[in-house]
Amino acid sequence: MTAAQDGSAARARRSRRWALGLIAVGAVAGVAAVAFTTSIVHTTSTPEFCATSCHSMEWAYDSYRRSVHFDNRSGVRATCGDCHVPYESGHPNVIQYVAGTLWTKALAGGSDVFHELLGTISTQAKWEAQRPRLVEQAHAWMKRTDSVTCQGCHDLAAYAGTGNFMAIEEHAGLLQPATVDCIGCHTRNVGHVYAGAAPGTTGSPPAAATAPAAAGSAGGPPSAGGTPVAASSQGVYTAQQASRGVAAYQRACAACHGADLQGGAGPALVGKPFWTDWAGKQVSALWDEVHTQMPLTSPDAMSDQDSLDVLAYMLQRNGLPVGTQELNDTTALARLLPTR
Repeated sequence: MTAAQDGSAARARRSRRWALGLIAVGAVAGVAAVAFTTSIVHTTSTPEFCATSCHSMEWAYDSYRRSVHFDNRSGVRATCGDCHVPYESGHPNVIQYVAGTLWTKALAGGSDVFHELLGTISTQAKWEAQRPRLVEQAHAWMKRTDSVTCQGCHDLAAYAGTGNFMAIEEHAGLLQPATVDCIGCHTRNVGHVYAGAAPGTTGSPPAAATAPAAAGSAGGPPSAGGTPVAASSQGVYTAQQASRGVAAYQRACAACHGADLQGGAGPALVGKPFWTDWAGKQVSALWDEVHTQMPLTSPDAMSDQDSLDVLAYMLQRNGLPVGTQELNDTTALARLLPTR
């Protein structure tokens, strides 16, 4: 081999080593960049960071602490990033991570910093004035993104078992791609509950929480959902028990059936929908539904007393008269609900 050939081979080896070195350095730099970026995204998406670094977020944080995403029977807590940053709760591919997670985080973070410096919501009064607009903006984004953050934790196809019959029925039509609008049914109550509302509600408690309906009073039974109903001649619950049932209902039922029993993810429990399902049936059948099937997330979790109190509240709201004895697990449950 000539000297020229030896020199050429040496240069080729040096070129390969340089190329391998550059590849190694690039790989290390890439891993470091991804690790750093991921760490920044995670750190700045925690409730602790959002609540302490941005003074104007403290009222949103307080409302989050009252929601079922913060405190619930399952013991699983959804954080700010889980709900507001795409794929933060899942395992995105490269395109999803860059175009979804990083892009959304950059836009949202930049907007937050800008408005923090501007003082747009720097006081509680300013926050309350801006809250409707911000809420609508967040819900529009979730709908536009096909509830991607909701689906990061919740799998509609995973509902199974006899205890989830209502969930299966309610979600049956939502399993097609690009049709999932979680906010459309879970009406603005799962992530933030604002001052004056019980967990699972959107505002102040229903009137029944402070002034139980005067069922059985002079002038006949009250309207249930705007529709008069025929009440039975004997009451099977007391007004005090129905009042207790309001609190138990808000804790265990309102998230699905609405703060005022008007329906949501689950069917309405007052008025025509109620009587269509339950007119002429035994009270025990309704209690069995409440006690063994509800709440949907943890069936059979309510105590006997809580479920009886909830049942008393439902009967009151649907025009059944107040009695002198509390509803309990006795022959009172064998009575029939009136027919329409």
